[in-house]
Amino acid sequence: MSGAMDKRLMAYRKHKRGLMKVLSVFDCSICSSVMTVPLIYCRKGHGYCQACVRKCFDNSCLLCGKNIKMKNELLDRLSECFFCPCRYFENGCSKFVPNEDYDAHCNACIFRPYECYQPDCLFKGPRAALIQHVTKQHPGQFAVASSFALKWRRLDLAEPFRHVKLILSFNQLFWFYFSNSPEKRRCIGGVQIVATKNIAAKFHYEFEMLGLSPEREPRSIVQFTREAHDEETRNSDIETFGFWLRHRYVIPYLHRPDEFLISLVISRNNLNPVPGFPKPSPYSNPGPSPVRVMIMSS
Repeated sequence: MSGAMDKRLMAYRKHKRGLMKVLSVFDCSICSSVMTVPLIYCRKGHGYCQACVRKCFDNSCLLCGKNIKMKNELLDRLSECFFCPCRYFENGCSKFVPNEDYDAHCNACIFRPYECYQPDCLFKGPRAALIQHVTKQHPGQFAVASSFALKWRRLDLAEPFRHVKLILSFNQLFWFYFSNSPEKRRCIGGVQIVATKNIAAKFHYEFEMLGLSPEREPRSIVQFTREAHDEETRNSDIETFGFWLRHRYVIPYLHRPDEFLISLVISRNNLNPVPGFPKPSPYSNPGPSPVRVMIMSS
């Protein structure tokens, strides 16, 4: 009985090795990642993924110099029959994905590496490691669907500053940016979801800046409603796709003992937000759907 089991085990191992050799045909010759349709090869058979083929000049192979704009329809059809291991299997992903869905899965895989966007931080790692990193290395810059209020005093618009916070809500990670640019005489901000455009389109955020004073009721300085920006949005583009606030709207409130409060609400797009529609007060109950986070710096 054991002899039959050993034979079946040996046959399985040979079959597995053979299958891995076949799958290696779909590996990029430059970076070893899985190539997706349309498959591109040079005349000598060196394959290129979509990212590496953009590095080639004059359509010349980086390894042999031959022309690379050669497609193989037979291999394209063959690739549709195989399920390839996720690009991040070494990080813990155990899924096998069809070639046509490979890029979409890898872009949304929770085991892909995440960057830390705190100033001057070079960390890059899995999602769980990113949360742990921000919690330990950047204390006070991580929030989980919790509500807190810190007041901002003596806001000096002549000095540049940059506030970055990681927020976990709706089982998604969001980066909140708020900075001051004395040169452009404006405050800039936005909320970026660590996900693709399809997922980003499901969320929007509401930003409100209020002036506080013991002598009068809280006064709203400005309100914005925007869709969440996807992870491909560069930090330099936040000014274009996010919001900005001219200093002239803030200066009238820069008198002590005035304070400032920033209200940030992240919500699902159950209903499309209407620009300019009145926002709820940050002191009222936001209800079960939105995740309200009060973000300020003293």
